Amino acid sequence: MYEKFTESKQYISLLLKGMPGTGKTTIAAQFPKPVLINFDKNTACLNRLSKESLDDLRLVDPFKDEAGKIVPNIKIWNNFTNQLSKIVEDNSVKTIIIDSLTLLAAALESSILGSDDPKKQFRLQDWGTFGRYLQWLGENLIQAQGRDKHIIVIAHEQALVDDDSGRTTGYSLTIGGKMKNSFEMYFSDVWKTFIETKVGRPSEYKVTGKPTNMFTAKCSLDLPDTWKFSEQKDNIVKQLA
Repeated sequence: MYEKFTESKQYISLLLKGMPGTGKTTIAAQFPKPVLINFDKNTACLNRLSKESLDDLRLVDPFKDEAGKIVPNIKIWNNFTNQLSKIVEDNSVKTIIIDSLTLLAAALESSILGSDDPKKQFRLQDWGTFGRYLQWLGENLIQAQGRDKHIIVIAHEQALVDDDSGRTTGYSLTIGGKMKNSFEMYFSDVWKTFIETKVGRPSEYKVTGKPTNMFTAKCSLDLPDTWKFSEQKDNIVKQLA
C-alpha cells in the first residue's frame, strides 16, 4: 500500500496569469518546442521574439478544422479536444500552450448551451457542467500521469475593487462559475506577470511566483521571488531540460 518517494524528472504545469499586456504569451512562447493553441487570435506580441524562438513555435487555430474550414461556435470545444489529443501524441512537441483560458471558457459555454445566441443564458445546473468539463481538463491534461510535455495555460485576470473605497482588494481569473477560485489547484506552478513602474525609471515586465495577500502564486523551480523573464530564461530552460 505504501510507496517510497523517489525523485524523478517532472514536467511542469504552469498557470501563467496577469492583466492584459503584461507579457504572458511572449513568455510562454519561449518554452521548449512549443505549440500554441491560439484562442486569443492575437499574435502581434510574438513579433518581439527572436528568430530562433519563432522557428520553434507552431500555432494551432481552434476555430478551424483540419481542412481549414471555420468551425461553428458550438463545436469549437470539440474541435479543440480533437486537436489536443493529436498534439499530446506528437513526440516533437515539448510544451502545449492554451491561450487563453478566458476564450477557451467562452467556447465551452457555447458548447454546453448548444447555441451562440447571446440572449441564451446559463441555468444554475449549467455551471455544474461547466465546472466538470474544466475538471476533466485539469485531471486528463494538466495533471495527467506520465505526461511528457510542459503544459501552460494563459489566464487573464481582473482586479477586484471595493465599491466603497475604490481600492483593489485582489485579483480573479476572468472565467465564470466557482472554478475561477479553484482551477489553480491543478497546476504545479502559478506565476503572475505584472509591469513594475518606478519614478524616474522605465517600466519593467516582471514575473513572480511568490504569493501575497492580494493574489496566489507558487513556483516549483529554483528562481528568485520576482524576476525578469529575459534574465532567467536560460536558467528556466536548463531546469526544464
